[in-house]
Amino acid sequence: MTDRVRRRTLLTIVTLAVASYATGHAVRAQEPDGDANRLALAARLAPTDHPPLPGHPSLYWLLPDLSATRSTATRADDPATRFARGVKLIVDGDFAAGLPLVNGAMAATPLAGYAQYYTARGMVGLARLPEADTVLTALLARTPTGYLREAAQIQLADVAIARGDAPRAMDLLEDLSDEKVTAPEDVFLRLGKAAELGGATEKALKAYRTVY
Repeated sequence: MTDRVRRRTLLTIVTLAVASYATGHAVRAQEPDGDANRLALAARLAPTDHPPLPGHPSLYWLLPDLSATRSTATRADDPATRFARGVKLIVDGDFAAGLPLVNGAMAATPLAGYAQYYTARGMVGLARLPEADTVLTALLARTPTGYLREAAQIQLADVAIARGDAPRAMDLLEDLSDEKVTAPEDVFLRLGKAAELGGATEKALKAYRTVY
C-alpha cells in the first residue's frame, strides 16, 4: 500500500469518525435533560401496538381445527366412540346400558369380531344365555385369530357350563388346553369345573392338579 493510499484511507476514517461524533453531539444537544430526557427516551422505546395473538394454535396456520369444531353430539354419535363406551360399560358390569352400544356395531370394520364378543358378554350378564351362545358360535365359525379366538372360546365354554352342557364345555376347553394361551390356569380351572359337572372325576382332578 502506497503512502498516498494510506493517507486517503486514514482521511476517510477520520472524516467518518468526526461526522459520527458531530451527529451524536447534535442529537444530545437537542435532547432535554433529566426527567424530560428519560420521558422522551421512554416514549421513543414504547412497544409496537400489535394485534392480540390468536386464542387457539390452529389459527396461527389459518387452518381449521377439526377436533375443536366438531360438536360434542357428533363425537358421541361416532360409531367407534359409541362402541368404546359400550365396551367400558360392559366391562364395568353395566350390561343393560352397554349392550345396545356394541350390538351390531362395527360390522364393516376389523373390530366386528370384538363387537360380537362384547355383545355376547353383555347378553351373558343379562342372563340371555341362548342368545349369547348363538352370537359366540357365529363368531367362532368365522375362525378369529389371536386373543379374540381364545376369549370367545372361553366365554362360550362358560355359557355351556351355565347351561349345564358339560360335554360341550369340555370339548372347547380341551382344545384350548393344548395351546399356548394367555392364562392357562383359567382354562384348566374351567376344564376341571366342566369335568366335575359332567361326572368325569379323574379328568377334573387332572385339570385341578395341573393348576396346582
